[in-house]
Amino acid sequence: MERNVSNKDDRHLDDKIIRIKARFALLYVLGEMGAYDREIKAQDVYKPAARLLGLTEREQTITIQEKNGVGEDRPWWPNAIQWARDKLNKIGALAPSTHGYWRLSERGLKQYQQLLDQFKNSDMDFEHFVEAFVSQRREARRSVESR
Repeated sequence: MERNVSNKDDRHLDDKIIRIKARFALLYVLGEMGAYDREIKAQDVYKPAARLLGLTEREQTITIQEKNGVGEDRPWWPNAIQWARDKLNKIGALAPSTHGYWRLSERGLKQYQQLLDQFKNSDMDFEHFVEAFVSQRREARRSVESR
């Protein structure tokens, strides 16, 4: 299906890619905001995560319907972050928290620290770091599967 949004760089808007990037960005932002010591209001992470990935204001505010040509008339970026939160919750990276607030679990804190160490040791911006990380992971998976 063709998108209604003209964008200089459509890779930001690819659902599969953005969900992976949003997951890393959410983990990183929660860690940077101290979500291992306290709960962070969910609304407070959307903009910092978007900035981390280099999303423009327009890319953050287009609706699901505008982006995909079908679907709801609500902004897609909060939806992408909610998908990321759901995935982090499923893998045990989030601790139980008050509705509308998020907090990293011990596992989430360890994942954040590993991500932080690897990112700080790279010479890439966050978006390209995540792309390289995902690419390496996929290549390793393919290598194992081909054996």
